[in-house]
Amino acid sequence: MTVVKFGLVGLLNTAIGFAIIVAALFAGLNDYAANALGYGVGLVVSYSLNRNWTFSAKNQPSFREITVFCGVFAVAYSANLLLLTSFRAAGYVDQPLAHLLGLFVYSALFFVLSRYVVFGDGHSFARDLRSFFQRRRGDLILLRSNASVLAHRNLVFILAVMATFAILLLFTGKTIPVVIWDEGRIIVNAMEMRQTGLGLVTTYNFDPDLWNTKPPLLIWLMTGSMALFGPTEFALRLPSLISSLGTVLLVMLFLRRITRSVAIATFGGLVLAISGGFFGEHGARTGDYDALLCFFTTGYLMLLFFALHRQSPPFRWILLAGLFAAAALMTKSVAGGAPVAGVFLYILVTGRWRRPFTTPYYFIAGLLALAPLIFFLALRENAGPGYLGATIYNDVAGRFSEALGNHSGPPWAYLQVTFVNGLFSLGTAVLLAPFALTIARGRTRFALIYALCIAFGLLVIVSISATKLQHYYLPAYPFLAIAAALAVHACMTHLKALAAAGELSSRRASIMRIAPVILLVIAMAQSVQMRLNLIDPRLDYPGARYGVLLDALAAERAPLLLVDKGTAISIDPHYAPELRFHAMVARENGRSVEETSDASRLASVSPNTIVATCDPSLVSTLQAEFPTLLLQLNGCVARQKDPGGENLANRSL
Repeated sequence: MTVVKFGLVGLLNTAIGFAIIVAALFAGLNDYAANALGYGVGLVVSYSLNRNWTFSAKNQPSFREITVFCGVFAVAYSANLLLLTSFRAAGYVDQPLAHLLGLFVYSALFFVLSRYVVFGDGHSFARDLRSFFQRRRGDLILLRSNASVLAHRNLVFILAVMATFAILLLFTGKTIPVVIWDEGRIIVNAMEMRQTGLGLVTTYNFDPDLWNTKPPLLIWLMTGSMALFGPTEFALRLPSLISSLGTVLLVMLFLRRITRSVAIATFGGLVLAISGGFFGEHGARTGDYDALLCFFTTGYLMLLFFALHRQSPPFRWILLAGLFAAAALMTKSVAGGAPVAGVFLYILVTGRWRRPFTTPYYFIAGLLALAPLIFFLALRENAGPGYLGATIYNDVAGRFSEALGNHSGPPWAYLQVTFVNGLFSLGTAVLLAPFALTIARGRTRFALIYALCIAFGLLVIVSISATKLQHYYLPAYPFLAIAAALAVHACMTHLKALAAAGELSSRRASIMRIAPVILLVIAMAQSVQMRLNLIDPRLDYPGARYGVLLDALAAERAPLLLVDKGTAISIDPHYAPELRFHAMVARENGRSVEETSDASRLASVSPNTIVATCDPSLVSTLQAEFPTLLLQLNGCVARQKDPGGENLANRSL
């Protein structure tokens, strides 16, 4: 509870200090002055609350204690200042995010030193520290001695996980061009943040983005990935791919723990990995929010399942669930909390509704989950008024009351696309899973009920929303896979019992055990067909060709003007995020590239400028205005008035 109290004081102190820092930055103070002002106010609040409430000091305040407290503050503050200076040296100047990260470092140091040096016994700290390292040394020796045993015991499961990962990577395939609009806008958000530095405000065309109003966690991860691998499609999609692999691993770990069967864990992992809705657009294959969201929601939902089945669950379980939930909310705001409806349904169905009230841990985890999002919303609204209203409309009110972007459908739309159209690999066969409840026993039964409640609860929420997009139901896919695997496990266990009792011949039982394998093979064949006939053909889209076009023109040194009318949407009559992404990458590589949607600019283009387009409606216009064909490539053309030397003249590919 001391840690909890210190954390609550820290949240209050952080909120006050960070609010003062942000206000000072907007008032014109520089990094150091704003930082000193925020921490100075926080120091007074921290001493008073921590002394009287967190550590409940019995003695009277003394000059020595205040002096030591200030010294401890100086040490923690110096660490924060070092981090801030490092950010500035890296080019991130006057960025609120740098201050936020510094606050976490400062808080951790401040707690340890306050607990043991200011309000405690310094000798106790030395003993605790020595004991800690002794325990860790003993753990390391034990781990090394048991390493071979652990590896041997888990070798089959590790190989199964690796095989499932390999199949998911095969279905994901090679890096594809940027095709879908949502991904294109997110990628532009990340590219612009890469150029301006990490921050709270995502931008499009370097203006605050009030159309894509999701929190910036994915944008931060994409920016970090580009820092490692450069501005490529692979780097931008890497967070989604890793998240999808992580989700498959969570499903397999959960099933193995429930059933103690590697075969059932592998079945569930494969069912998820080969689902078109999971590996395709908005999933593992593209840089969108839903793969990352799916990983975080799956993590906290699984932890809550195990916690709800303990009278006194370990605090670390619920704390970790709160952290996963916070990350889910910071990924896609309210969508991160939507699956909790299934948890409430489960505790009502199983009569466990009293469990969350038997300990304050759930309440603390809820606060931990909500605090970052609330904190972010307040700061983001302060940075650009109007954001909060746009978020409420885009992510809650608007989506439920009207079909945004004309994405409408009947109430059974998700049943149609998920099960009938086959975005979930087993299709309608998974709808038979509830019938396995009649034969499921023990924790298999409870886990099956839980998975079905999560899937059904989320189905109800997304179905009552007026805006209907197939990827809204993606967080339910891991639990559909779990439900299918647990249903198979219940059936196999039942068949084994019948065979042991002599009510079913061993031969018939063996034949029936092959049924899940056959079902999985059929599902895999259908998923291959879906990728080849439904997902891959979408790559033949004009906006997806600009990357290849620019690569083909890489040897050209003349200025390049890319012309594309784009697509008319509610906020932009010439929306072309794919073109903007490729133009930004080209400019980062030192090339002179402009993009425009205004065809009238063609009349004033200088003779040596290369004009190119992949927009079919502009090909004939370029042909009339620019006589020299430099390149013709898969529907894209590059032309010029006066080539002025060696080039790709009249080259057709």
